[in-house]
Amino acid sequence: MIETLQQLCIVLSRSSVTVQDVSASLGELVEDQGGNLPLIIQPSDKSFKEVVIVRKYGTQEPAHIRLEIAESLKLSVQELKRVFGEYRELPKKDWDSPESIIFKVYMPDASHDCAIIADVESGEQGIEDGTAFSIIVRRDIKLD
Repeated sequence: MIETLQQLCIVLSRSSVTVQDVSASLGELVEDQGGNLPLIIQPSDKSFKEVVIVRKYGTQEPAHIRLEIAESLKLSVQELKRVFGEYRELPKKDWDSPESIIFKVYMPDASHDCAIIADVESGEQGIEDGTAFSIIVRRDIKLD
């Protein structure tokens, strides 16, 4: 699971990447809805039950990828933190929205960085001992 996220960040950090490139790196294309609509992927990493690739509006570039973690598996916030460093809590959209955290992943010598946004089910001590159930990996233009 972690390896898939790391590889996805590498693919997204390229100066030129298409939704088809991302699709090929993640698994089998189930449906390309065309236009500005997303691609649905059956992931080769069985840790994920579904992957949705969202296009940057009006292009074939990926904006972000949503990975739904298989219900039988857990991805701890501690494991994400161990691999991707410190996280920041994001504000809730609504009172009943899940807790969300973001990891900024700096990709040296690349044109883009990567952000990993996890929706988290809190543990006994809150987010710190929680588990992620959904991940978004976002392609960010390097600003520095």
